[in-house]
Amino acid sequence: MSTVVITNAVILYGGSNFSADQNEVTVEYSAEMLDTTVFGDDTRTNTGGLKDGTISGTGFWSGGSQNADDVLFGLVGNDVEPLTVFADGITEGEIGGYSMKAVIENYNIGSAVGAMLTFDLTAKTRGVD
Repeated sequence: MSTVVITNAVILYGGSNFSADQNEVTVEYSAEMLDTTVFGDDTRTNTGGLKDGTISGTGFWSGGSQNADDVLFGLVGNDVEPLTVFADGITEGEIGGYSMKAVIENYNIGSAVGAMLTFDLTAKTRGVD
């Protein structure tokens, strides 16, 4: 089994690379569990339903035209392009990233006095065309 120390993640969305702004990223992928239990069963049974995905992350705020804040603020609620995360950089010829059509659900900035100004964001699956 291979392990990865995440030091070179690549985060791409809406034609922008946010890797230099972020220091944490999480990819979640799940399916709804639909109850198929019938009379006589003594244990619940389930089948997989609709799938759901979320990519979230945190980073350091970067303002100004075409910087992370300018781009991310404008993308909240808009379904633009795939959001792609590579946990250990991009290597030509290798498949190793996670990608989904996404809508940025929330983008928040804030920190305590004397601390670096940070942001966090959450993007949810948009579905397929």
